[in-house]
Amino acid sequence: MKTNQDFKEELQQLRNYGYFLSKGFANYEECEDISETLKIKPINISNCNELNATKVGSTIFNKHSIAISKAAFDAVTYSPLLEISEKYIGAFPILKCSRSYAISKSDPCFEWHSDNKDPNNVVDNSKGIVFILFLEDDIEGTFSLIKDTNNFPKSLSSLPSLKEINFWEKNNMIKKFYPKKGDLLGFSQDIFHRHITETKHSLNAFWFQVIGENAGVGERVLINPSFLKEENQDRLLKYFSSNNERINISFPVSSINSINFSSNLKYILILLIKLPNSFLISLRMLIMKILPFSFLSKIKNFLK
Repeated sequence: MKTNQDFKEELQQLRNYGYFLSKGFANYEECEDISETLKIKPINISNCNELNATKVGSTIFNKHSIAISKAAFDAVTYSPLLEISEKYIGAFPILKCSRSYAISKSDPCFEWHSDNKDPNNVVDNSKGIVFILFLEDDIEGTFSLIKDTNNFPKSLSSLPSLKEINFWEKNNMIKKFYPKKGDLLGFSQDIFHRHITETKHSLNAFWFQVIGENAGVGERVLINPSFLKEENQDRLLKYFSSNNERINISFPVSSINSINFSSNLKYILILLIKLPNSFLISLRMLIMKILPFSFLSKIKNFLK
């Protein structure tokens, strides 16, 4: 991550415009390290005791990225970001949630919305910052937000109406971003935004949200203790845990029903390929449980 940067200019931009873009926040290796959390191994479609990525529709998510990737952990615990978060929010910052994700051309999962909401998608009064670290060049400009929102009434819904969207388009209020790999975008959580790819097949990014400890509800956070630094462990443990309520699920909630048809078909084919080997292993275990140990020993000696 960037060194010797105080983010004073970014804080001022956040206060004046509601967003900022920090160039070259992460290097190539750090972006690649986080992108690794989005790779899905076909064998992991079955029960697997690992921190795997998951699919909702055509979009891939990994809500455990900070427990896997040191670079992801370093991004959400970067001291200058925590400092500007505390100054902007006006309270001790806590991590509400984080995840790596790969948006897909065929899945409009990130259409217009805001992030100042509770688990039931009801807009709350919490103040917070959303950060997006782009893990590859975005020459298409997949990310957009509504500028000048400080001059307009706050919406009562986290999803805008068609009338609002038409108003934004008519008044040239939509700002597109064309970040490079490693650039970090930060913006107020109540700003409407979208992240949609129309030409590129997919695009990787890492997203995390910081709110104040005095308001808002966060997701459960899983960390790797070895990533903690000795000099600020107490502060970071409070940042991750705090006394705030934590919901018992992590978004996005996925199941076999949330996967699209093509992915389901692919997984069925993989199961058919893996079935013979799985069946033989299960049959061997069954035989060992049913037959007496002495009998199995005799067969083993006979085969020698």
